[in-house]
Amino acid sequence: MMKRVFSFSVLLLQTLGLLAQITTDIRKPSWNAENLSLNGPQTIHITPPDLAILLSEDSLNASKKDIPWRFGYAIERSIDFMQAADRETHEGMVRLRLVIEANAAKSLNFNFSHFQLSNDALFYISSLDAKDALGAITAKNNKIGQQFSSRPIKGSTMELTLFVPADQVAGNSIMIKQIVYGYKDVFAKSAKNFNSSGGCNRNTNCPEALLWQDLVRSVVLITASNNTRLCTGTLINNVREDSTPYILTASHCNLATNSIFVFNYENSSNNCTSNANGSLANSISVATDRAESSVSFSDFKLFELSQKPPASYNAYYAGWNANPEAAFESTTIHHPSGDIKKISQDFDTVRSTFFLPPNQDTHWQVGNWESGTTEPGSSGAALFDQNKRIVGQLEGGTASCNNISNDYYGKFSLSWDANAASNRQLKVWLDPDSTNVLTLDGMDPIAKLNNQDVELTYVSNVPAFSCDSTIKPKVHFLNRGNTILNSILIEYGVNQQFNASVNWTGSIETDELIEFQLPPVNLTLGDSSFNVRLAISPQDQDTTNNHWSKSIRLNPGPITIPLTFKSDQYGYESSWEIIDLTSQRIVAKGGPYVETTTTSGAIYQDSLCLYDSCFQLKIFDSFGDGFNGSFGQGYLLIQDQKGDTLALENNFTGSQRTINFCVSGSVGLDLPKRADLEFSLYPNPVERAQFVRLSLNREVQDLRVEIYDLQGKLIQSSRKTEFRLNLHMRNGLYIVRLMEGQETIGRAKLLVQ
Repeated sequence: MMKRVFSFSVLLLQTLGLLAQITTDIRKPSWNAENLSLNGPQTIHITPPDLAILLSEDSLNASKKDIPWRFGYAIERSIDFMQAADRETHEGMVRLRLVIEANAAKSLNFNFSHFQLSNDALFYISSLDAKDALGAITAKNNKIGQQFSSRPIKGSTMELTLFVPADQVAGNSIMIKQIVYGYKDVFAKSAKNFNSSGGCNRNTNCPEALLWQDLVRSVVLITASNNTRLCTGTLINNVREDSTPYILTASHCNLATNSIFVFNYENSSNNCTSNANGSLANSISVATDRAESSVSFSDFKLFELSQKPPASYNAYYAGWNANPEAAFESTTIHHPSGDIKKISQDFDTVRSTFFLPPNQDTHWQVGNWESGTTEPGSSGAALFDQNKRIVGQLEGGTASCNNISNDYYGKFSLSWDANAASNRQLKVWLDPDSTNVLTLDGMDPIAKLNNQDVELTYVSNVPAFSCDSTIKPKVHFLNRGNTILNSILIEYGVNQQFNASVNWTGSIETDELIEFQLPPVNLTLGDSSFNVRLAISPQDQDTTNNHWSKSIRLNPGPITIPLTFKSDQYGYESSWEIIDLTSQRIVAKGGPYVETTTTSGAIYQDSLCLYDSCFQLKIFDSFGDGFNGSFGQGYLLIQDQKGDTLALENNFTGSQRTINFCVSGSVGLDLPKRADLEFSLYPNPVERAQFVRLSLNREVQDLRVEIYDLQGKLIQSSRKTEFRLNLHMRNGLYIVRLMEGQETIGRAKLLVQ
């Protein structure tokens, strides 16, 4: 029996009300009033759709992510503008005007089956009742195939006007095939799009995006043909590096060739946290469909834009990696919920998996994001590896600000040439000369500001928490200048001490990225930082991108703790993480687990490297039904070195469960004063007013158990090995002291929750 029908279509089906095609600032030409038609232009009346039916359908579909958010209804209406418009001539110029009126419409927009303008023609669409306008539209918008579509224009009555020299009239063709009747206010909806994504998302001008600004320039917001669907895409480089404007996105977005591609919709403020709205002006309409996979495979789609992005768009062509290598750190840049650009990062190795059964190894799975998340509207966004190369595009998942869960990216390596058909693979387009190149760095078509400029993009193999006193960092650097670099000095050390260095030599061209393995580095016990900086000769002309630093904690007293997890039939939905309650640092994580073929699930063993402290275990289920139910009886068990239970969950039926527990070490407060005494407290953590049991390995005469808060105040005492906690104790950490007569024979931590 199948567990569910998958419908993780990450597609926010909203609209943007202020999208623009490439237009000019040319005002409407003045027209001699004596030549105006006495009766005004021809008016075509459009019958509104049945709004009751539309609103009823919308109500039924309101909570379904896989059904588009609908603002309008496409009315089929074939109109030959050149035939239907009123025509007037004045001093060698012709003006054609046509009014289209749709009673009570909030907005109107137009899809054209043929759109071709002569060299000197100027076309305008203006609202007569809402003071909104689009134009001048010129021959720059002529496309192969003569497709064109306009953005929604506020109002119910539109005047379409064409100005053209008399000798060029025959060179114009404007055929309307659909009029989208806006029955919902797309402009109000558009206003809600800005800053509508979850609060955990990070703007692309925040510090974590500083070294990703080139890739930020490659990311675009995409709308479908009637401007109601939203996805994310990425401008991608090809082996010829000839600026062919390919856009990579997801197949399931169901985008059409007359979509609109918006560049540079991002925070217009220099302040990371002040969500200043961006501009929607930099856009290109219409693209050619080049290649596409099936949704159940790797879910990619490749477009070629109808024209190269103008230099003013400052676009960047992203690089890629077609090798089947799992990224050990990942970044995605996207438009969640149609908002301004955001950046999300995962500092763990992605896992090879699938999105829709029965396929295997078709997707990269991000277990959870350490920074940011993805949302509807993020679909199609590229997954970049640690070397800033595309390795996949987002198909779906359940991650959100409120759900630390999985996301799935179709593999670029599978999309490359797994299917031999040219319209089903990326290789034939991105490597048209069959050079068999499998990795390609990004390309910046804009001239570099500096001749000498090296950028330290990333340092890998540096964990935030380590149980090993030695790390083996790998430095990733990029030539940002115009000249070839042959030598780079790499200085590094712990806690701002650059006491080690190595000189890299070779040849690195403009925009080329190099990985370089540093010698092993010994860490300082406890909290420290690892730092790297680069230097070149002659002097680097931009030293702001030459430094990298990361905080790291070396485990002060490693304690090995066993963890056992039993999955249900759907182990790939389950994951967990352990957080130090004091520092709030994630010190361990696991899952998602592999798909199992038996209904009973599978058992996984793990070994945790923890220390003498108290922790919080968070368990997640991406589908929200836990691992105890109709598809198996799972559990998660953490024990101490003696086999006593520290944390157990075997009744998990939701999306998230939190359990606190403490680990006792061989040093510190938990060391018994008497070498012949062993004891434990159970349960620990414990709830207020619950019983605590003290287990001893021998009989203790004149036993007294005292509980103190962290300020040393006595809270409760008992002479029994089983006692009820004080009802009025606050949640938190307490110290339990064991007394034999007047002698302290042992101490332990007790967590009350």
